[in-house]
Amino acid sequence: MRRVWSLGVCAPLFLFGCSDTPDGEDTSSTSDASDSSASTAEDDSGDGDGDGDGDGDGDGDGDGDGAGDGDGDTNACDFELKDQIDLGAAMADLAALADIGSTNGDTRSLGTPGYAASLDFVEQALIPLGYEITREPFDVEAFTEFTDPVLEATSPDPVTHVPGDDFVTMQYSGAGDVVALVTGVETSSGSSGCNADAFTGFPAGNIALIRRGGCTFRTKALNAQDAGAAAVLVFNNTGGLFTPTLGENPGVNIPVLLTTAALGQELDAGTSNGITVHVAVDAELVTVATENLFAQTIDGDASTVLVLGSHLDSVPAGPGINDNGSGAALMLELARGLATCTPTAKVQFSWWGAEEVGLVGSTHHVNAMTSADLDAVIGYFNYDMVASPNFTRFVYDGDGSGTGAAGPDGSGIIERELIRTFDDLDLQVVPALLDNRSDYAAFAEAGVPVGGLFTGAEALKSAEEAASQGGEEDVAYDACYHRACDTLDNVNQGVFELNMKSAAHALQFFATDPSELASLASVRAPVTKLRLPSLDDHSAGCQHHLDR
Repeated sequence: MRRVWSLGVCAPLFLFGCSDTPDGEDTSSTSDASDSSASTAEDDSGDGDGDGDGDGDGDGDGDGDGAGDGDGDTNACDFELKDQIDLGAAMADLAALADIGSTNGDTRSLGTPGYAASLDFVEQALIPLGYEITREPFDVEAFTEFTDPVLEATSPDPVTHVPGDDFVTMQYSGAGDVVALVTGVETSSGSSGCNADAFTGFPAGNIALIRRGGCTFRTKALNAQDAGAAAVLVFNNTGGLFTPTLGENPGVNIPVLLTTAALGQELDAGTSNGITVHVAVDAELVTVATENLFAQTIDGDASTVLVLGSHLDSVPAGPGINDNGSGAALMLELARGLATCTPTAKVQFSWWGAEEVGLVGSTHHVNAMTSADLDAVIGYFNYDMVASPNFTRFVYDGDGSGTGAAGPDGSGIIERELIRTFDDLDLQVVPALLDNRSDYAAFAEAGVPVGGLFTGAEALKSAEEAASQGGEEDVAYDACYHRACDTLDNVNQGVFELNMKSAAHALQFFATDPSELASLASVRAPVTKLRLPSLDDHSAGCQHHLDR
């Protein structure tokens, strides 16, 4: 098992032409998928019986004894599911999602026609596969801005800053229109604004300037609000902008903006001379109806369920093709492959809604499950951002050996099988902290073993990662994270295909023999109803920016 421990990685919670091989060779071709397809075709035509097993007896079980089930298929999953992965088909799915985005205002976000069309596309792709398909409706209190936000210095030197270039409104910010002096709060600290004591002596009515890092945006904003701040400016500690969120119903009633690192440093320098700024946010919460989508196998033991999940929504700023069209397409490709099998465990593929506004869809689903239904779930597998252009091969650190924080019992078993495909190819992976910043959070808090893959977001790739995995050091894993440029061009096909193969192996391993995970279900801690995960206690990670 070749793993690189990278405790300092913002397991993002995460340019082009990057490679997926240790020596930097380009792996974006479809040669693996083409080779496996060619081999399958040759086997199908070589024995004359049409069952594809090569033994000539027509029973489809491959053992040559003629005692199969008589339907000429390979329905016991007695083939390597990872070898059936078709990169071309998955890229066609991504192209369809990109087209949906481009024809619907360049977004597939909550409450938009782009999200509705994405649901319809995935559902139509699933219908021929023979799954039980359901939708789960739920309501979300969605943050809605009615006019562009304002950030401008009024004295001593008037400067008007540009929304979308210099700053953005944090999702679930309070509304307001404020002109006040700016006061910095521990702006040189890596945990600026994380402790209420840092606001001792803060002048009530001023605007708090806080550096990103160390705790959730919500914690910083609430500390500032409690100290009497009229607004909050959080400046990035790594460069540009992304779409941050305070989380659903954060209790923040004052305007909260995120600025670039450069603008934040400029404002910080101006505080020594007394800089006054104008901040305005015109927004409110609007109830939006949305849906999760599920495809469940007809076969399999209903008391032994594997749940796989990827969120389908994007942020408003872009079409979200890496984040998270890549995970959604990976799941579709797995569903195609598993459709020819009869699994021992029941398998549920889940496309979550409203992830980008606080993991709402997956949390709603877990909250709505009965204790018996939740007890039947023996493992949850999460696929979120699996094709980043300047990727690192991250695998969630289920056993805690790399990050010091293990998932629920059994998470290490899931991690082991997700790593296996990379081990077989002698490729290094990096363990990522399970910090409740993607859709596995509600399952983990219910005691369900969790695991998954991702390839990085706006954090910078380390020198160690660049040396072992290729790509560019000190460049974001995905420079288009939560931006309009997260299009079809923002995908590394090589790592995308590898992640699909890794996920396919893990699915087949546990779907055909769930006993190892099932044995742990009887000793799971009692399940209670969950609320939206409180992330204040998790200080690292930045995948969807409920913190840092």
